[in-house]
Amino acid sequence: MEGAAFGLRHNVEAAAEAGFTLATLTCVGGGARSALWNQIKADVLNRPVALPGAAFGAPMGDAIVAAAGVGLYASIEDAVTQMVKPGPTFTPQPDNVARYENFYRVYRALYPALRQPFHDLAEVGE
Repeated sequence: MEGAAFGLRHNVEAAAEAGFTLATLTCVGGGARSALWNQIKADVLNRPVALPGAAFGAPMGDAIVAAAGVGLYASIEDAVTQMVKPGPTFTPQPDNVARYENFYRVYRALYPALRQPFHDLAEVGE
């Protein structure tokens, strides 16, 4: 779980470098059902992780686009506001944030160091 959260943080940082900032992360799908994993993500990212009341990612998105498309709502934004109800929010816990910060530094150092061995492993599997 921590490895996936570190990868998510790396992606969030890359997005920020490209000019896309993220104050709160909203999670959907099967993983959103795990309180432990959502807390880990909040702690690793050091930002809130929010869940919608119903965490059905793609099907809900399809319904939102369809509802806006047939004119039930004036826009997709209006459909989201009306159709998506908030669920619980997981807030970063300072002690965990500090602990994960140290592990994340090691993760980021390992990632470039293992790049070539990962490519070599992929070639062996072909």
